[in-house]
Amino acid sequence: MKIYNYNKETKEFTTSANATENPLVKGKYLVPASATIEEPLIIKDGFAICFDEEKQEWEYQEDNRGVVVYNDTLKETGTIDYLGIIKDDWIKCELNENGQPYIKYLPDGKPDLVEIEKIELAELIAEKVLDAKDFLNKTDFKMTVDYFATMTTEEQLALTNERASARAYVVANEVK
Repeated sequence: MKIYNYNKETKEFTTSANATENPLVKGKYLVPASATIEEPLIIKDGFAICFDEEKQEWEYQEDNRGVVVYNDTLKETGTIDYLGIIKDDWIKCELNENGQPYIKYLPDGKPDLVEIEKIELAELIAEKVLDAKDFLNKTDFKMTVDYFATMTTEEQLALTNERASARAYVVANEVK
């Protein structure tokens, strides 16, 4: 007779084995603690197969272990280390190249458009700050007396205003 072992704490299916025959009663088999004769469910992506000891049956438990999550209230990230649904106030996310959370969707599976828009806006602003700094660096030489004197008054005024706008944007939006 086949038995199916499960983790004592998580009740998650671990292995199957052949049961040992009871030496005192012929034809009867010993089923150790944290084991059952009930065959487990079929493997399903994103779920662990766990044994409900009260109902004496296998069930699917959502398995998010290893998933990176973010808590907007606490402003911190973490990694799921338990079976079951993601706890309230935590949302699945990925970390961008700067190690900051990039929110994809909420625990109910719906996209968190507000968070995505906030993050995309912050990334867009950071990109525009870099562009403004790049523009300032590339036009520095034009501000030298020798070069500036070769420009028309309209060109001088346009360049001066554009550089002033770029500097103001950097000062107002640069993350320190």
